[in-house]
Amino acid sequence: MKALEWDALGEIPTERGIMRRTFRTRVEPFVRARSTSWLEGEAPASARMTIIEPDGAWREVQGTREALPTQRAAHERAQYGLYGYLLELQRTDGIGAGPTEIRHPGLPPISFLRDANGRPISATYVVPDHASDGVIDQRIDFEGEVADQGITWPKRITLRLAKGAPGQFNFRNTIDNFTVIRA
Repeated sequence: MKALEWDALGEIPTERGIMRRTFRTRVEPFVRARSTSWLEGEAPASARMTIIEPDGAWREVQGTREALPTQRAAHERAQYGLYGYLLELQRTDGIGAGPTEIRHPGLPPISFLRDANGRPISATYVVPDHASDGVIDQRIDFEGEVADQGITWPKRITLRLAKGAPGQFNFRNTIDNFTVIRA
């Protein structure tokens, strides 16, 4: 498997309510990621792109590319690492309910809680803070399922602060189209 691609609706809470962005994402697990997003209802021409490569990370807006600050790059690399971890989870032995911790070089470890069929229910993941030398303790919830070529994927992924208020979330991604790209 070379890459995963999906289109999704992302929801991000702001002071003025929920901001909705359309996302088109391609991830080569643990190697690179490109995610293009634009406000719901706007043309893709207004898009911004986050690019993660082995040698750096960038944000591109209207054709202008800028390197991400070191802390932001580490944060984004860890966030996109989640998708590699989800793929690794499908390859682990021990199908059944319970916790599963997975590690990958260069990324923080993640701990998944799985249902009786081995599908992820939730995860705890401590990632670098994007704006400081600290960390962000996240709880990630998984709902529903989409599939392509034998790879199953959560339809909805919700990131929350581990100590946030009940019902509060930081980012929710609901996948519309999911595709596995073979080598």
